[in-house]
Amino acid sequence: SFLAWKGDYARGGSNTTDPFTVAERYHATTNVYQTIAVPNGTYKVRVQGFYRNDESSTDISYFYANNEQTALHLLTAIEQETVNNTNSASAAFAKGEYVSERTVTVTDNKLTIGIKTDGTKNWTCWDNFELLLTNATGLNQTPAIADGDYRIGTSDGTKFIERRGGTDEGEKNESVVRTNQGLMATFKTDIAGITLITFKENAGEGKDRLFVSSKNSKEQVYTDGKHHVEKNTHHHYWAIEKSGDFFKLRNIENGLYLAVKDDGETVSCEADVADATLWSFEQSANMTITDAKWATFVAPFDVTIPSGVTAYNVTGVTGTTLEKNTTGLETTIPANTPVLLNSESAVNQTFYGKAVNGTPTNGILTGVYKDVKATVGTYVLQKHDDDVNFYIVASGEEPTVSANRAYLTTSASAKMLSFTDDDDITIIEGIDVTNAGEYDAIYNATGIQVDALQKGLNIVVKDGKSYKIYVK
Repeated sequence: SFLAWKGDYARGGSNTTDPFTVAERYHATTNVYQTIAVPNGTYKVRVQGFYRNDESSTDISYFYANNEQTALHLLTAIEQETVNNTNSASAAFAKGEYVSERTVTVTDNKLTIGIKTDGTKNWTCWDNFELLLTNATGLNQTPAIADGDYRIGTSDGTKFIERRGGTDEGEKNESVVRTNQGLMATFKTDIAGITLITFKENAGEGKDRLFVSSKNSKEQVYTDGKHHVEKNTHHHYWAIEKSGDFFKLRNIENGLYLAVKDDGETVSCEADVADATLWSFEQSANMTITDAKWATFVAPFDVTIPSGVTAYNVTGVTGTTLEKNTTGLETTIPANTPVLLNSESAVNQTFYGKAVNGTPTNGILTGVYKDVKATVGTYVLQKHDDDVNFYIVASGEEPTVSANRAYLTTSASAKMLSFTDDDDITIIEGIDVTNAGEYDAIYNATGIQVDALQKGLNIVVKDGKSYKIYVK
């Protein structure tokens, strides 16, 4: 393909299967190249090509891979009799002739390949670059940061990347750092360790990417699709380099680093590694409590409990009643600690923080950081009519557990598990079977539906609400 090649050349050549694919350069200096993102490792680079010296020239035409170069084949006088235009060159290439190769080691996920000559009296033809990975060091490497949604902020946590805004079409989508919440972005890393950063706000077809524009040599950084760069370039791919507790962002296309300029606001990509800005990547976690008054929550970082909200550990089950307590949850919900929440008022608050590695389990609650389909036999917090409880997940009725929520796992087999406080249990003396008709349903302590109240703990349902009755 001729896409993404930079430099001056002409196209020619003809064969029955692949016409006009030969590139040539005649009596002019040459540097035709492209830079591609690849896994780190050792490569064998091959190309079919040759050059001819005209007018007693002694110049050499090379193909190169990064800093390694190899001379192309120099046509002999006899070869020049049959290979003298792009059609005959195409025919020779189709026979597998004029192959040159070079080995190169890549350590920065970036490989530049090309053809060059410094003289002005050569005729150079080439086609069919091939790249063979012979020893991979970058495949399946652990990325510097896990894929996910983040906001990108300065290391002191005071400013975050967002759009400049305003009415000027050329400036409103420039990247700046300000003290607002910033834009959330999705990080997606491929096997080469190269990351694509797509902003979630107005993402459209996924083109609202963090990328570098070389317009007017400003190396300005944009965050929208309108300034999206041409096909097959890598202005929008980033190598994330860990630096202590923070990160540096290196653009694959120009090899330079993301940095805040001297105005303290504008973000550009023209710094060397020593002047690169250190960035922090903060994740978000949304806490929502509706008029149901109960909810589950988990975050990958510590969260201060909002005023009016009580957080509970859920540690086990007695009969059909969940055992819960507030131990260690007086002011803060620790990272990766799923909890049960209660609030008399509605809550809808988003928290931000640096993720802490850990498994999101606490007692019999398991938290999730992305939407997942509930597993049959687990319990999910749901509101049925006006009654809020943990209900068992049945086959064919698996609800979705949303990100930053939790589900419950226990050996109990009851259809419903309640978290009613002991103060809400009604205690009666003896059994009056004539009262059985007062209830829509009666369950014993193991969750099995029965016809009448039993001695011990009972859960009764009336008018869509559940109550606990203890019979002595």
